[in-house]
Amino acid sequence: MDDIRVPQLVELEHRKRCENVPSVINGKFFKTKFNDKGKNPGDVWGDIKQLTYKSKELVGREFLNTIQKPVKLIERIIKASSKEGDLVLDPFAGLGTTFVACKNTNKNFIGFEINQKFVDIANKRIGDTQQGKIIDLFSLLSQEWRQSKMEKLFIKNNYINKICKLLGAGNPVLR
Repeated sequence: MDDIRVPQLVELEHRKRCENVPSVINGKFFKTKFNDKGKNPGDVWGDIKQLTYKSKELVGREFLNTIQKPVKLIERIIKASSKEGDLVLDPFAGLGTTFVACKNTNKNFIGFEINQKFVDIANKRIGDTQQGKIIDLFSLLSQEWRQSKMEKLFIKNNYINKICKLLGAGNPVLR
């Protein structure tokens, strides 16, 4: 939880006053305590702004409001759900925002994307890294993959484990 805490929006002087005033919870008195590492981000993450045409991280105007998400948002999700060195799977890689976030947070990653244009953009965004790879599914998997329902085939033939072993990533941890 500490990895995703957000700053307290309370002035230091006010915090000191509040800490001296007891709180009552279920008829018991407690001292108000602020966590120095920040507060729980809660359900609404208003501190992360959506991308606009002026955003520096925007790959292209044609991707605004459709594919690309803010890296800061994906970083927070990854920090909340994994530890350093874990393997993160993005089955619909898009423009590679998840991989940029993984690179920034010291996570390994693997992803799939069927659109070659997106694969090229994602590879360019992450640069030369040994942390993970983006796979062009159509060149990796058999004709069987293209002609069946992906979900059933993926589970039936254990493709996640096969691909992870192919890449030397070991067995994935599914949470």
